[in-house]
Amino acid sequence: MSERVKNLVSIIVPCYNVAPWLEDCFKSIESQTYKQIEVVFVDDGSTDDTLSLLRSFTKDKKYCRIVSQENQGLSAARNTGIRNSMGEFLYFFDSDDILSPKIIEILHKTMVETQSDCVGCKRERVEEDAHFQNNLNVNEGKRICFTDTEQILKRLLQYKIGCAVWDKLYRAESINEMHGTHGFNEDIKFSEDLDFNFRLFSTIKKFTLTDTVLYFYRKRNKSLVRSKFNTNKLSSLIGMDWIEEYCKTYHPNLLKFVRMRVVQKKMGLLYGILDSNFNDSQTIDSLLEYVKKYRWYLSNKFLVINTYYLQHKFKVRGGDFVSDKLCERLNFCNCAML
Repeated sequence: MSERVKNLVSIIVPCYNVAPWLEDCFKSIESQTYKQIEVVFVDDGSTDDTLSLLRSFTKDKKYCRIVSQENQGLSAARNTGIRNSMGEFLYFFDSDDILSPKIIEILHKTMVETQSDCVGCKRERVEEDAHFQNNLNVNEGKRICFTDTEQILKRLLQYKIGCAVWDKLYRAESINEMHGTHGFNEDIKFSEDLDFNFRLFSTIKKFTLTDTVLYFYRKRNKSLVRSKFNTNKLSSLIGMDWIEEYCKTYHPNLLKFVRMRVVQKKMGLLYGILDSNFNDSQTIDSLLEYVKKYRWYLSNKFLVINTYYLQHKFKVRGGDFVSDKLCERLNFCNCAML
């Protein structure tokens, strides 16, 4: 990693076929009130007009540059951005979302004033047709500081700290101190953010959360998160398995919370598999075995019932399954699996 420029914030923007959303992305960047920034766009082998739009926007903007590569996925694109950045601080911006004009200013201010290793903000989900609003009237909320590593990890596992990377500002030096891969694990194609944050948070001393909404997450119907099951989603288990093994050794008090998340993740994958043509019996049996073993870690009784339902449904897959009425009564279809 190259020598870092003090107080410079590197905004890393992976881009893959996001042409319809780039106008809001560009406005979000140009409007930032904190001006000591560089922007590293990583075109990950786009096949639409993304690259030409990036070239048009970055022309004559010395603080912006483009790095192009063959399509390798989000984790690899972010790692390319890290390697090509110069800032003391790193911010990861998903190009199809929207930023508050004050997000970098407030996160940087919070980072410096609290001497934290990482800081985060609140986010808000917006509809697919939402657009950038140049709203400078942002009232900063209260700050909550966490200084105990195990408590930081516990809150991450409990969803009290968001697992995404795009609502956080990082010190570049912290990435050099991460457990395992120094950056994003490129073998993980889905849910890579939780793996990244857990490995980074396990080495930091202070995390601060500002109670201010500064990031606007676009709810896209065709996004990877909302897409149907594909084998890439199984790669999320790489990170979950690593977290579980790590906690067995270093944070056994967190195993309950890890297993709650792993059971929910594996149940979500099983439901996706049911509606797909995926027939790897070894993988399916492994997922079922885990949820059967650890179903009692779930606090929601309907999720516990779901484990029995899944076992039954896979046994008779292709036949006459439990009726829709029973599914509805037991809340099978409405459970938040992921």
